[in-house]
Amino acid sequence: MNVAADLVELLSSPKKIIITAHQKPDGDALGSSLALYGILKKMNHQIEVIYPSEFPSYYRWMPFVDVCKIFKKTLHHHLIIEADLIFYLDFNSIDRIEDMKLSCNESNAVKVMIDHHLNPSQIAKYSYSNTLASSTAEMIYSFIESIAQTHLIDKDIATCIYTGIVTDTGGFQFSCTRAGTHLVASQLISLGIDIEYIYNNCYNNFSIDRLKLFGYCLSEKMVILNDKVAYISLTELEKTKFKIQEGDTEGLVNFPLKIEGIEIVALFKQDYDKIKISFRSKGTNDVNAIANKYFNGGGHRNAAGGSSFKSLEDTIKLFEQCFN
Repeated sequence: MNVAADLVELLSSPKKIIITAHQKPDGDALGSSLALYGILKKMNHQIEVIYPSEFPSYYRWMPFVDVCKIFKKTLHHHLIIEADLIFYLDFNSIDRIEDMKLSCNESNAVKVMIDHHLNPSQIAKYSYSNTLASSTAEMIYSFIESIAQTHLIDKDIATCIYTGIVTDTGGFQFSCTRAGTHLVASQLISLGIDIEYIYNNCYNNFSIDRLKLFGYCLSEKMVILNDKVAYISLTELEKTKFKIQEGDTEGLVNFPLKIEGIEIVALFKQDYDKIKISFRSKGTNDVNAIANKYFNGGGHRNAAGGSSFKSLEDTIKLFEQCFN
């Protein structure tokens, strides 16, 4: 199967297209989906960008963001059913789109998955899976190359791609950053994007409540095990106290890695029906394996997520046992 040739043929005439990404979209999910929206719009397709849940308000500055919809079955089910193509971006398990999966599974649309996470499932007819890629946004750039449409990339589209790359690489500091990542970034910069503006909007636009939350977690809630492992836990009551909004804890899990000697970090967040967990690590420490084996999750070697249906206390005990 020549995936690129098939998709060039599919995209050669106007189509009804749905673009979606995983629940609680982050910078990469937003950047990749909005960049693809920009390209396909220029190719005269009818596009709907529909996410399964809200995204952080601090990404509202991004180009094309006003077109985004949050899935409601009564409003959007028919759009998905009537679509010719559905793009699944930045996820490789259909469960990552929550209630949207029912509508997507019912749709006869051709599905296309573009993703860089480990252990992909067979959720689409066409799959672009590259676990070595820095981000799905970088893969979108490669996808645009494969369908011979790089001439359509303008400053707004380039801004979206760069945002996805810069957020998923932690500002080009994570091991997923390769030489090719910098080559793509160079091409985007040559199109006139404002990298200072992008960086400041991604990393230097905290609300007062969000900054207070980070300070509280690092000073009062951080626990260090064996001088190598650190974890932070947040209860529902604490989330209410600090007026936590969607995405406010994003990036918090990375901060303990700044401590000399700390190689593995976990963030436990109590939700109404489960404990949500984020993992980060340095070097060869494989948090994907921990997430997959013990916490119903996965991701990458140095960045993964998971969940637990135990109590917060029992979930933390299970995590601690991994290092005893």
